[in-house]
Formats: sequence, structure tokens, C-alpha cells
Amino acid sequence: MQQIRVYPATGPQVDVWAANTTHEAVQAAIDDATSGQTVGIPAGSSTWDTTVTITGKALTLVGAGIGQTVITDNAAWDCFYVECSATNFVDMSGITFVKQTPHTDGMVYIGSAVANRPAAWFEVGFRFHHCRLYDNGVAGGRGIMINGGYGLIDHCTFDVEDTTSSDQMISLDGSYPGSDGGFTPWQQDLSLGTNKAVYVEDCTFNYANQNEDAIDAYFGARFVIRHNTFNHVAVGYHGCDSGDARSPVSCELYDNVFHNDGVGKRALTIRGGTGVMFNNTYGGTAGWDGFLLFYYRAQYRGTSGWGDCEGSDWDIGSADFSDQQSRRCWAADTGVRFLAANPDTVSAVGTRYFDGDGSYGYPARDQPGRGPNGQTLSPLYQWNNGPTAFRVNDNIVTDPAAVADGSNWMAANRDYYDYTASFDGSVGVGRGLLSARPSSGLTAGVGYFATDTNTLYVATNATTWATYYTPYTYPHPLGA
Repeated sequence: MQQIRVYPATGPQVDVWAANTTHEAVQAAIDDATSGQTVGIPAGSSTWDTTVTITGKALTLVGAGIGQTVITDNAAWDCFYVECSATNFVDMSGITFVKQTPHTDGMVYIGSAVANRPAAWFEVGFRFHHCRLYDNGVAGGRGIMINGGYGLIDHCTFDVEDTTSSDQMISLDGSYPGSDGGFTPWQQDLSLGTNKAVYVEDCTFNYANQNEDAIDAYFGARFVIRHNTFNHVAVGYHGCDSGDARSPVSCELYDNVFHNDGVGKRALTIRGGTGVMFNNTYGGTAGWDGFLLFYYRAQYRGTSGWGDCEGSDWDIGSADFSDQQSRRCWAADTGVRFLAANPDTVSAVGTRYFDGDGSYGYPARDQPGRGPNGQTLSPLYQWNNGPTAFRVNDNIVTDPAAVADGSNWMAANRDYYDYTASFDGSVGVGRGLLSARPSSGLTAGVGYFATDTNTLYVATNATTWATYYTPYTYPHPLGA
């Protein structure tokens, strides 16, 4: 029987040790461990040309620490592949990953267990922490890819030295693209302020280029970015527009520090779904261009297989989400539609087209300001971000009859609400003590964040406030 040791001194008790840092030794230790055990990787450096996998068991994997256990990724695919779920929870820490070969699925891939999909897509299944992901100048690829499931990425450092290409360090998919495309997450209820999201907290991102966002998201992702530091880089995410992905469902961005001494950057790029943005600090010598709202299907015609959002009645090609044609718009009466009562449910008897029946297709499918389980109006709210505010992209290629600033699809005090310093309850978002919140003359939809209750309230009529959002426990319980 292998002797149980404690390494490092302040770390978890180790049950099974890898003989060294090679992929053969690490895979052997993982295979030897039983569910619930801790596998240790000693100090040392190795280059992996074969993927190491964790599947079918709950494990804690701990290296000797950043800069002590160093793995260079030269595998044909990702160097670490992890399948996890609530039952098979996986915790990884204490490793430096160095990019030698770029992978679209990242140096580290973490996904919901295949056998448990789609249920595992909505489970908390992992923690990845106290690691470093280092791009030492290799162009392209990703750092860590999360594909389905929820969990925590914390206390990590992401360093990008490449200046020639796009380098995402965290990429988030709400469901598996090849078998679902994001449809299933859009059928689940909104879950702001809960553990049903991927959390990125207490991390540092250092970039030498401005070519790509540090964090991107697709396919019905739900994510929270909080208490991080971003140096010379911003964050953003895709929508139901380019490619075959449905938009992310929700984003919570708060208590982050952004510093930029390079060229001007968008403070955040939002291309779909809903969320809240607050208490972020934007500094440095370069400018920040607001929380920019895009919807490519409306604003950049002819760029997507989903079809243009300009008032046309669109079906989709298949009710089978694993079929690529479910991610294509077809002319009316040539495909399938959605239920009128729930515009996220596809049905052979559906009567709801892909977009709405308002002006120029409003509301557009998954557009900024829409929520899941019915495409309901779920506005974006932002407050206490300094001068940073929402801004609808004004470089729009569209027909002359459309409103030039895109307000057919994204309008202030309907689809998004900005912080208003002299808040009286008529427009925008207020902030202050709960006792200072206006009690009458309210416009339904306006928001007020009470600093003493740490809660965002939204008006439902001229005299009534409803609790809308409270941030989830910080630090995240998985890392506390």
C-alpha cells in the first residue's frame, strides 16, 4: 500500500502520488486512484505529447505549486481532459501549464460527463485554482475550455506574451456544441445570483496584445466574472449571430479592476442575453469604450447562417438539436417553429418564428436584453462603473429605413438600463441606501441597488419594487 503523505505542507492529504511529472506517470496515478481520493504531482517539469484524462471518478489533483509543477502542452489535442459532474467532482490546483501547441479546446478541457448529459450541464462539477496558464508567445489557441456544467476558476494567473494572434485564456460553453448548440440551456430558468454558473474570481490576466478578449462565451453559457484584475485586456462574448452558437444566457461582471495603457478597448462586448455589471474600475492611460451592445444578425446583415433579423419570418431546419440544420434559419413554411407559449421550445406544431413580430423582428432571438425559458424581456442593468455605460454599436450596416443607432432592437430603458446619478424612479438605475429609494412615480423596469442590503430591486409598477438580484456568496463556497 502506498504511504500517505502531505504535500505541500499546507495542502490536502495525498493518497496516490505520481512517480514524476510525465504524462505516463500522472495518468497511471489517476488510474490507480479511487473516487474521492487525492492525486499528487511532484515538483518537476515535463512536456506532454499525449492527453491525460480524468473520467468517471471524483478526484482532487494537486501539483507542487505554480512554478514548481510545470507541464508544457505539446499534445495533439488538449493536454488535460476532464469530465466531471456533481457526483464526480474534480478539483485541480498547483500546476503551471505552458502552451507549446495551440488548441481550440484549450490546454485544459473541462466538460460535463458525457453519460450524464444533459442533466450534468446544470450541475456544479469542478474547481480549477491556484494554477498558471502561460502563453510564451505561441500564437492562437485557448487556455482553458469549459464545456457544460458549472464550477469555479479562482486564484489563477493567465499570462499571454503573444502579440500576433488571438489568444483566449478562458472560453465558456453552456452546452456541448456538437450535440446541442445551446438550445437546452436556453430552456432553463434564469439563475442570476446562484451557483448555477461558471465563476471566475480572484484571478489575474496579463496580456501583451489587444487582439482578443481574455474571456469569451458561447452556447447558452452562464458565467460570473468578479474580483479579478485585467491588465491590457477586456472581456466579451458571442451571441446568436456568427457561427452556429446560441448566445450565452447571462453574465454577471462586478468588482473587477481593468487597467489599460495600450490602445482603447471596449469595457465589455455584449452580443446577447441578460446580466448585471457593477462596481468595476476602469483605469490606465488608454480609453475605455463602454459596455458595447451588438446584435450581428440585425446590424451586420449576411454574416450568419441563422439568417438576417430584419422582419423576415424564419423557421429553423430541424427540431433535433444534434442536427446542424437546427442552427440554420429556413424560409417560413420550410422548417419547424417554436411554441407560442414558450418561444425556446421547438415543436412540430409551433407557430412562433425565430424572431419576434415587432419592428424589424424585435425582439431578435437571444438578443441583448432577453432571457431564457421564453425569450422574455430581461433587461441588462449597470451601475457604479465610473463613466462607463451601455452603448449600442453605431457602425451598423442595415437598410436605410431602420433606425441608425440600432434602437429597433436595443433601446435604453427597455432592453438596458444605465446608472442615473439623480435617480427619481423614472429612468435608469439608482444606487444608495434602501431608505433613499423612491416610493412613487416609478416606471416599471427601472432598477435600484440598495448598498445596505446588497440587492438590486426592479419596479413592477408606479409604487412597487420587487427583489431582482443579490450577488452570490463571496468568496465562492467551493473556495472558502
